[in-house]
Amino acid sequence: MRWSGFVVRPFGVRQVRPKDGEPYQVDYERVHRELIAPAMIAAGIAGATTEPIVEAGNIREDMFQLLAHADIVIADVSLHNANVFYELGARHALRPRRTFMIRFSGDEVPFDIKTDRYLQYDRNDPAAAMAALTDGLRATLADPDRIDSPIFKLLPALKPPDIKDLVPVPEAFREELAWAAANRRTGHLVLLGEEANTLPWGAEGLRGVANALYAIKALVPARQAWEAVRARLDSDLDADLKLATVHQRLKNLAASDAAITRALDDHPAITPQQRAEALSLRASNAKQRWIDGWPALPAVRLSALALASNHLHQACDDYTAAFNADLNHFYSGVNALAMSRTLLDLAQAHPEAWADNFDTDQDAVLALATLTAQAADLAGAVMLSARRAEAELHPASDEARWARCTMADVQLLRKERPARVVAAYRRALEDAPAIYFDVTRRHLEAYARLGLFADHLAALVPALAELEAAAQLGPDLATDTPSGAVVPPPRSLPPDRVLLFTGHMIDRADRARPRFPAALEGTARQAIRQQLEQTLAVWPAGTRVLGIAGGARGGDILFHEVCTDLGIDTELYLAMPVAPYIAASVRVDPAIDGRPGWIDRFNALCQRCEALGACHQLGDDDTLPTWAARIADYTLWERNNRWMLQSALVHGADKLALMALWDGQTGDAPGGTQHMIDVVSAAGATVRRIDTRTLFGLG
Repeated sequence: MRWSGFVVRPFGVRQVRPKDGEPYQVDYERVHRELIAPAMIAAGIAGATTEPIVEAGNIREDMFQLLAHADIVIADVSLHNANVFYELGARHALRPRRTFMIRFSGDEVPFDIKTDRYLQYDRNDPAAAMAALTDGLRATLADPDRIDSPIFKLLPALKPPDIKDLVPVPEAFREELAWAAANRRTGHLVLLGEEANTLPWGAEGLRGVANALYAIKALVPARQAWEAVRARLDSDLDADLKLATVHQRLKNLAASDAAITRALDDHPAITPQQRAEALSLRASNAKQRWIDGWPALPAVRLSALALASNHLHQACDDYTAAFNADLNHFYSGVNALAMSRTLLDLAQAHPEAWADNFDTDQDAVLALATLTAQAADLAGAVMLSARRAEAELHPASDEARWARCTMADVQLLRKERPARVVAAYRRALEDAPAIYFDVTRRHLEAYARLGLFADHLAALVPALAELEAAAQLGPDLATDTPSGAVVPPPRSLPPDRVLLFTGHMIDRADRARPRFPAALEGTARQAIRQQLEQTLAVWPAGTRVLGIAGGARGGDILFHEVCTDLGIDTELYLAMPVAPYIAASVRVDPAIDGRPGWIDRFNALCQRCEALGACHQLGDDDTLPTWAARIADYTLWERNNRWMLQSALVHGADKLALMALWDGQTGDAPGGTQHMIDVVSAAGATVRRIDTRTLFGLG
């Protein structure tokens, strides 16, 4: 990720009249140009580096947001400049960390900040301090603990305001985020996260993106988004808890444990519910390690081996601690009961192995009695917790169904008669989505491997199979697809390879320097076909290939048409609605439009892709969203390129190749072919270029 920065400094050339010595001038634009800006770039800092400081009494809302949000503020305190000290004071009052001060030997430093640290530079040779400033900025960013605000140093009980309260996320961003989430557009969500990360409300915008990505099971980008939230805010309890879950789903249990430890140890304000969640996640990791360590053995031998595992005891202890932290957290309670019941049954099946874990047989007997009492207490408490939760929830809600599943689990773990247990699971799982059957099946399979609950499983397993079959025949009530989603028709299996295309448009008649003459359309088509055929020949037979491109006249449309001829599925990406897109990127002039029929071909392409659910639109008009327009030097076409790239990267950077019909020259406007090549190359994907200067003989 890139850090956000804000510079507080005088502007222009300032006349300095020292008490002793001759007057001199300081060029603060030179200081910024030769020292501050290059050091920020080298340290990976982007953002508002040259916002003008306005007159006192007319401070803009933007400036306060930047002072509150910026990961680091660089303040030049060389002169007694009221605006600089006003903004510096605002920063020190809002954020306890990461304010970096620089100065040359100008005016004497004011008393209130006289003891603080500074980086000195030579006003006549500011570039000489660039390396030192870069190192200082990097060190400051790498240290999340050092408090440099004198206000927070002198008032240790003072708490900084929550950034989300100071810098709200724009409603338009929230609406676009909700649409992308409802329609499961992973690439669009990642794009929104990238954009939010450059703006004052970036941390909270990223939080929304991270939650949306997790909801649609895009785990890798969700992990990246949560890590960016945590980095933005130095540490964040919500991010740590979500990272613990995401890493667990990605089977990186060590990273999950590290996030859990941060949540438990670094956040004094953690609530009982959050503590229960963290401890439950740690227990789940221990349980997974326990199960992963089971060899392929008969139940009698496996159960003895499983009893001896420390992971089983840790899972039992952590689940119990989680339920004790919050008795409303019935999920941890039922798992604590399951682990206790499993330990109890395994100990009774292997009394000698159980006793071997204690100093004396008496200690073993006492521990077994304690475990028996614990299981009984847990069974009653968990049943009460689940019943209370179900009574307070809507019967059709997910949480109510999980409560009913929990009550059925308790009846199984209490070894009530099999028919009663089966009836409880029927009440819990009737018309349930697949995830409920998956979770229940995993539990039962573990019990079966250990030889536990044999009589109950004999009755329960066929009953669950019957319930699951009936549920699959009914309407799919799963919550995986958010409400309001526009679900496209089902596509084929995920692609093995993705080809992203970028290339020149057919020249307008008035173009001064030819780049893609209309008369050479056939030459370009043949070159694209040849490149595609060569690419396909390298890949194994049967490789599933997906093509992604815009719909501009020339290269884009030719790519779609050739892919169709070769049996390659394509997706169409439009930066704006059809009418303005045709005006901007399809229409040439009546003579040329009429000959190759670019508009007709574009409309046919749209109809084909729409029928397949493969036509995607970035925005509602031909302008940037109001919130994105605040990103420095950002254009709609750059946004379009990044959107297409992120949509392609959903399938994996290792699967992606870019095909570029390009003359190697800088484009006419930002966000063109060269920009696409730059961003794809930066992502680590392969670039295959068709050199149009040679192809078209244009020199």
